Order: sequence, then structure tokens, then C-alpha cells
Amino acid sequence: MIRIALTGPSGAGKGYVGKLLAMQGIPVLDTDWLVHNLYAGGTLAWQIGELFGENVLSANGSVDRKKLGAIVFSDKEALLRLNKLVHGAVKKEATQWLSAREKEGCPAAAVDAPQLFEAGMEKDFDPVIAVVADKDVRLHRICKRDGITPEMAYKRMKNQLSEADYSKRADITIYNNGNSDLHLQIEKLIKMIFQPKEEITMEAKDLKKELLYTRKTATEVMTEEQKIGMEAYAKDYMQFLDSAKTEREAVTEGIRRAEEAGFVPYSFGDKIEVGGKYYMNNRGKALYMFRIGTENVENGIRISAAHVDSPRLDLKPNPLFEEGGFGYLKTHYYGGVKKYQWTAIPLALHGVVIKNNGEKVEIVIGEDDNDPIFYISDLLPHLAKDQMSKTLRDAIPGEKLNIMIGSTPYDATPDGTVKLHMMHLINEKYGIVESDFQSAEISVVPAFKSRFVGFDRSMIAGYGHDDRVCAHPAIRALIESDDSVHTCMAILADKEEVGSGGNTGMKSGIFMDIIEEISKALGANNNAVKHNSKCLSADVNAAYDPAFAEVYEKNNTCVLGGGVVLTKYTGSGGKGGTNDASAELIAFVRKSFEGENVLWQTGELGKVDQGGGGTVAVYIAEKNIDVVDLGVPVLSMHAPYECISKSDLYMTYLAFKSFNIH
Repeated sequence: MIRIALTGPSGAGKGYVGKLLAMQGIPVLDTDWLVHNLYAGGTLAWQIGELFGENVLSANGSVDRKKLGAIVFSDKEALLRLNKLVHGAVKKEATQWLSAREKEGCPAAAVDAPQLFEAGMEKDFDPVIAVVADKDVRLHRICKRDGITPEMAYKRMKNQLSEADYSKRADITIYNNGNSDLHLQIEKLIKMIFQPKEEITMEAKDLKKELLYTRKTATEVMTEEQKIGMEAYAKDYMQFLDSAKTEREAVTEGIRRAEEAGFVPYSFGDKIEVGGKYYMNNRGKALYMFRIGTENVENGIRISAAHVDSPRLDLKPNPLFEEGGFGYLKTHYYGGVKKYQWTAIPLALHGVVIKNNGEKVEIVIGEDDNDPIFYISDLLPHLAKDQMSKTLRDAIPGEKLNIMIGSTPYDATPDGTVKLHMMHLINEKYGIVESDFQSAEISVVPAFKSRFVGFDRSMIAGYGHDDRVCAHPAIRALIESDDSVHTCMAILADKEEVGSGGNTGMKSGIFMDIIEEISKALGANNNAVKHNSKCLSADVNAAYDPAFAEVYEKNNTCVLGGGVVLTKYTGSGGKGGTNDASAELIAFVRKSFEGENVLWQTGELGKVDQGGGGTVAVYIAEKNIDVVDLGVPVLSMHAPYECISKSDLYMTYLAFKSFNIH
């Protein structure tokens, strides 16, 4: 038999709810009536007389409530003793009554017990139903029912549990303010009580699935076909990552792939036509690829904007020096780096030198297995007492990030220095002299190759995931967008790590110049084109790291294996310096993922007061273009060796494809 408890504060209308249950065939025991009968004479009345004196009993042996009340309502200890006595008697009688109803074959029975929680009886019932009402409603009911003043009624209410306490401790709460939906609440209650628990569990499970958001993983949603595609895609990406360690190399690799797909070089003034595929190489350090769709371009362009610069060390204009028998190159770190991470790891040189005669010399040393690598030394722990007492920020000063390039002198003469020997070797291989460093762009990057991580090979470690892990999917998705009616564009921008300035960064006017040229060539209103365009600011976000859980707000942090991450806003503190995409754009993007089995998640860059960061989104939004950040979750962002999930990488590629098509 189902044992139901009705409880609640005075004036909430428990009695009326009990009558409604009785009308549904559920017998109800009113414990107020029960106590009244017990006070009329018998064992409980005699015990009360023994405890508080015979003067609280009437001549017929019943309890004189007024006399008893005068004692217990002015003495808390006396009230506690009375309650203990009465609660025990009520519990005994209620248990006997319930047993009798069960023997009669009743499917359910209810006990109306105002003091249910005070008597500790709630554990004997399932479910416990609290009937509550607003205070002013209860006050009016008590005064009318008992013929007492509002002051007296309020005093009585004050000595009871609050409505919130009843609701918190009950299984079900019924609101009885005299409104018309009370009968509907009772009907639902009856259905719930008599519904098999298995059905209730299944109903809640279905409702949870329908109403609540639950994170999913790639393992749960990916098809076998997608898993096969993911493996092939990961290998192609790793080849791209290893061949594009600087923005110049990324642009070169992007152009190679574009030309293989039929894209042709574009210069301002060239003809642009429907169906055409074009790319514009901006000074060798930024790339704009675009394909003209059949749809009216005034409906907007689908833009995917990534950046291809990464944190690194750059050689200073006069880098070469000698100290203590070693040859060095001085560096200036680029972007947000933890300087201590760049010591004691293998390093490579990548870049270009423009000689005085205009000749361009490309340099890559340290990547081939037969190449030497370069190195920044660090102190041994035995002698690092002072260094290790400093903060991580200060332990390695920027001016000590000097790379070792050799240690043997040119010859034994005073002029045959190590510096001369190093310059001689460089001159022999590349034909440059020391002053040519002043017209050079040479970067120091990790000499690591990208590798799979874990026994399951589910992750990829490599240098420059931020943000080439978004650049690669952006250009792949554009190359594969021939079926889209939209005009689509992919951007590989420079200088994001240092504020997106310069004529190759996202703040450069060339972005707007290209859109204006497209508009003009197709006879479109340029302002309408920009206004109706949509952009994915293709950039990474910080993945949840259990080793440093304290800096993340877990509910709003992206996770590895959770899919491509949609980041509504970046910035810091109170969203300072952010774009903050509109709800309408978020809805548009998430809808574009429907039907394509794109696993996606949302993310923030750590806890609100912890720090923050920005992307190119804010600069694109300033051009009157709708934009939102979308990319891959990354562990150890900005480190020389970052880590991502293969599945997140693949989902990002699918997301860009879906965005271009829908």
C-alpha cells in the first residue's frame, strides 16, 4: 500500500486537500481529529495529567486545552515534553490505522499530519506532500476559521516551520492559494501516486532528455564513417602543421593547396565572376581565399577567419654575439609566452633574409634529422636557489632567451672568434653577412614534430595548434564548398598574437578592400554585403585541465573530446574587449550543424576573474559583420608543445563545411 503524508503550516488548506483525496477513494486520517479524541479521555489524557498536574484535566477526565495551553505556550521545555508525549501516541495510532487500511486492501492511504517533521514521522511515508499557501492567505483563513485576531494568528504562524522548509523537505508541493488549478494539481498527484515507479522513472528520463542539456562526447555520436574520415584528416593536418611553423610557411602551404584545387591568384583590378576561385597573397604573411557563389552576394559572404602566427622567439636586428666561448643569437619573444618553457628544448630557425641586393634567402634549420638544432640553456637545480625563489614570470628574463649556435672559434688567432666562425658558416651556406640580419625575419620555433598522444592515439601534440588547428579546417572547408550557393571566404591572418595590427593583421584595410572589390565586380551594394555577411572567427579556446581545475568554471568550459567549441564572448573581467556575438547569430550557427552530425559545445576562457583573452572577432565585428568565435579546445595553449583531440579537430572541419553550405 502507498502511504501518503499530508503536512504543511496552519491555514494552508491541508484539510481541503485531504477531502479531495478522499473523493478519489483514498482514506485520510486527520491527526488533529485524532488528537482531539485522545484528549477526550484515556491513556494519553491520564499521562498529560500525570506530567502537568491534575488541574489540566476536566471532571470527566478530558484535557482542558486552555489550561494546558497556558502552561506549555509560556514554557518551551514544557511544550517539548508535551509534543514528545503526543507525537508518540499519534504515531502509534496512525501506524495501527494504516495497518488496518492495508488489511482492507486499500491501494493507498493518507495521514494528515501538521507536525509530521517535528514528530520525525516523514521516514514512514512515501510520498510526503506539503500543502502551502501565501502568508496573507493563511492569515485570513486562520482568523476566519478560529475566530481569533490577526495578531494571535500571526503569533501561531511564527511558531511553525516556514513554507520554504516544508517544500524543501517534502517530495511534492501543492500550492493552495484558492486558485482554480488546485483540482488539476490533485489529478496530477493521483496519477503520479498510482503510476508504476518504472513508468515514472522512464517519464523523468524522457523529460530529462527533452528538456535538459547533457554534454556528449565524440565516442557517443561519431559514425564509423566519420571515425575513418577523422583518421585521414588528422594525418593531413599533421603534415600541414609540421610544414607551416611560421605565418609565411602557412601562407605558402595554403597557396599550394589552393592552386591544387583550382584557385588562381588575384590582384586588385582583376576580373571577378560567379563560379570563380581566387586567392590573394598579402605580402607573403596573410592569405585571403574566396569562391564566388551563384547566390546574390548582397545576401552576404560566409567568412572563416583564422590566424597563422603563433607564440615564438624572433631574432633581434643585431642578434649575433659571443660570450664565454659560446656563440649566441639574441631574441625577442613574440606573443604571450611562458619564458621558462623555452629553455632546454630543441629549437629550429625559420625565416627569410632580404639581402642588400634585394635577393630573398629562405632559412629552415633544425627540422631535418640531419640538421643541427639550437638550444637555450637553463640552470641546474643545484645552483638555482635564487632563481627558484622568483616567480615563474621572472625566473627567466627575456634578455636571457639567447639561443646557443656554436662553441668553436674560427682559428686560434685573436680575431678568429666563435662569432666569426658562426658568421662564416652562415655565409658559406646562405651567402649573407651580419648586416643582412637587419633586413631579416627569422623566428626560433620548437624543433618538435607533431605526434599522436596516448595509448589510444586520440590526441595530437604539436607546435602552433593555436591557431593553425583552425586555419587548416577553414581552408579545407572552403576548397570543398563547390556545392554551396553562397560566396565563401577563408582568411589566414597574421599578427593576432600581438594585437592584429600591421598591414598583414586582421585590422588591415585589405580585408574591406577585397570585399569592396567583390561587391563592385558583381554590381552589389558593398554596405549590404558587409551587413549581411556572417563570420566564424576561427580561434581556439582553453580546454578544461583537471590538473589545474581551480582556474576553470566547469559548467561553461569546453573539454577535449566534446566537439568544436562555440565561444559567444571572450575578453576579460566584465567582458572587456570582447565582440559578444548575438543570440540570433549563435542560433543560426547551431542550426547549421543540424543534420550534419556536428558535435559542438560552448566555452569560456576560464573563470570570470581569473584572466581572459581576445581574438580577431572584435575587429571583424567593427566592420558591421556578424561574427562569433568557433574553434578547437586546446590544452597547454601557447606552450611550445600544445595538445588537442583528433575528434575536436575533425568536428571543427565539419562545422566549417556546414557553415559554408547552409
